[in-house]
Amino acid sequence: MGIKLDDWINLSTADKDAVVQFLRGNCKIDLESPENDTTETDAYPITNGKTRGGHPMKYGNEYRMYIRSLEGCPAFLLGERKSAQSPYEARIGGNAAIEAIMGYGGFNIGVN
Repeated sequence: MGIKLDDWINLSTADKDAVVQFLRGNCKIDLESPENDTTETDAYPITNGKTRGGHPMKYGNEYRMYIRSLEGCPAFLLGERKSAQSPYEARIGGNAAIEAIMGYGGFNIGVN
């Protein structure tokens, strides 16, 4: 579970702007996708196959946002953070919300 699109949509313009301002220069966005999906050239391809449980490795694209510093982080982003990989303090999921934030703030896959 990650940040929710409905929560993003319900933020005021000022709150959305605060999220974008906080993230600018403070985040990296990764995208993992099945290896047979070539629509996103900056994505990390995940090899097709089965998990130990017999399920496909990936059904579709998966966005992750890594935040370098949580100092001054808007509450919207803190709702569902997971532990991160160094040097980032937080890893956040939520495909639809991350895509919406990317569109609103003009972010790309990679360091922003």
